[in-house]
Amino acid sequence: MKKISLLVCGLFLIAMAFLVVPVMGAATQIAVNAGNGQSATVGTAVTTLPGVIVQDANNTPVSGVSVTFAVDTGGGSVTGASATTDANGIATVGSWTLGTTAGSNTLTATSESLTGSPVTFTASGTAGAATQIAMNAGNGQSATVGTAVTTLPSVIVKDAYNNPVSGVSVTFAVATDGSSGTGLSATTGSNGIATVGSWTLSTTAGSNTLMATSVSLTGFSVTFTATGTAVSIPSYGNISVSSTPSGANVYLDNVYMGLTTLPMEEITNGNHVVIVKLAGYQDWTQTVTVLGNSTSLTATLVSNTTTVVNGSISVTSNPTNANVYINSVLKGYTPITVYNITPASYTVTIQKPGYLIYANRFDVTSGNTTTVSVTLTVEPTATSTLSATAPITTATTTTPTKKSTAKTYTPWPTNTPTTQSPVPLEICIGAIGIGMVLLKRRG
Repeated sequence: MKKISLLVCGLFLIAMAFLVVPVMGAATQIAVNAGNGQSATVGTAVTTLPGVIVQDANNTPVSGVSVTFAVDTGGGSVTGASATTDANGIATVGSWTLGTTAGSNTLTATSESLTGSPVTFTASGTAGAATQIAMNAGNGQSATVGTAVTTLPSVIVKDAYNNPVSGVSVTFAVATDGSSGTGLSATTGSNGIATVGSWTLSTTAGSNTLMATSVSLTGFSVTFTATGTAVSIPSYGNISVSSTPSGANVYLDNVYMGLTTLPMEEITNGNHVVIVKLAGYQDWTQTVTVLGNSTSLTATLVSNTTTVVNGSISVTSNPTNANVYINSVLKGYTPITVYNITPASYTVTIQKPGYLIYANRFDVTSGNTTTVSVTLTVEPTATSTLSATAPITTATTTTPTKKSTAKTYTPWPTNTPTTQSPVPLEICIGAIGIGMVLLKRRG
């Protein structure tokens, strides 16, 4: 009876074991278990080892299955490439070191013809610490003096494997050549590039220098050079003349040019006198300096309601290019003719460095030109000592030349002191002798 009971119990336990413990079938599928979607610095190993799980048709882990790991893209490397699933159906690679190029890396796990094979793992390689700085763009340019270069200077910062590094501070600094810049503190972007805000060259033609440095890259700097070119001034310019009212006659340097509104092109560089005339209106005069530029003039004509006609003053000097002042107002440089001057008396002053100042008053009469022609006297360079017997002379003032209507002002005369000689000794002795004879006769 006991034997029968024991047999029944054993059969019951065996049946229960089959019901509780799953029976492992043949491997049919493989999938990712861990280690996918990681990131690590280029050239280093990922933290979580990639692993796969092998299962049968009932999703029961299957042990003893061979799995091969291999680098697919990114240029990295593995150890323990051949692995076997353990009791949990898991196989893990020994290590996975990413490639040295920043970006995507892939690893595959292959096992015969299992569904899901090969399994692909991805990892992102990020740039390492910055180790180098180099020129990116903007070197060796040229621009007109005082203007900004076209291409903004920039540098690129990289790690030991030449991967661009973002977030690195870069300082730009101009040299002591007169150039200037903006945005001199910059930070590298995702492409590792830092760019200066602007770089304006010096106003002096020649070489300009800009330097880029980074604190994290001690000893490394980049130098940019640019050449400032002189401003090229054309030999001709343009003058456009309009008037209110329109249809007035335009004269350029006393040569009739046409009616307003009048464009005049290819006028040679220099000073030019523009006169606008219209019957019933006072003449309008303007001196224009042409330096390869375009100038627009608008003459607002004034009705000639009185009989007063203005005059002019023509001033020349030897040497030329002397400052001309009329009543202390600078009018230009000799030779010059100042038009449209109300009839009156004016002080004309002529100055030139190294020469004595000339000043005199002249009358301007209606409709006439007063001519002033002066030869300037060289200013003494040293104080000379006059001899006791040398005569004192008065400096000669050049008398300006003008039409008969101008008055000539004569400088005040300078009194020359006369040196008196002492009475000769013989005369004194003779006078004393005669005096003694007269006194004796009276006695």
